[in-house]
Amino acid sequence: MKLVYRLILIFGISIWFLLILSEFWIYNLPDYLYLTPFIKKAFSVVCHQNPERTIIIDGHSMMVCARCSGIYAGVLIASLAAVFYGKIFLKSNLPLYLLSAPIAIDWLLVLLGIKEYSKITAAFTGFLFGSIIFLYFYSSLNNKNRNK
Repeated sequence: MKLVYRLILIFGISIWFLLILSEFWIYNLPDYLYLTPFIKKAFSVVCHQNPERTIIIDGHSMMVCARCSGIYAGVLIASLAAVFYGKIFLKSNLPLYLLSAPIAIDWLLVLLGIKEYSKITAAFTGFLFGSIIFLYFYSSLNNKNRNK
């Protein structure tokens, strides 16, 4: 994939991640404070936004839960890596299975009541999942361009 397309992709992902963190920075821009409910409503489409499962720092919460925050952080970091490495081709599904298993296991254990929900564990397993999902998405874009 050409560098310009990689940069456009990372720009879009960065904007998305900045919106997740909007409650942190929007309070320093009081003229834009009215946007907070709209941003929160927009993110309600992609996350349950349970306040008990949301990361809160200095009295401000993220727009998505800890697990979704981890997923989007993983997507952001993986996209930054993709800019530097360029072409990434994943031929096996093994990395997908290995990095998806922790999120599935954690979710299941919490659902069954075997373990308590942990924001740190949720964010970490989400990060692994987000990273690998982005790399497969990016690899498929590279394969599409290679087959032209």
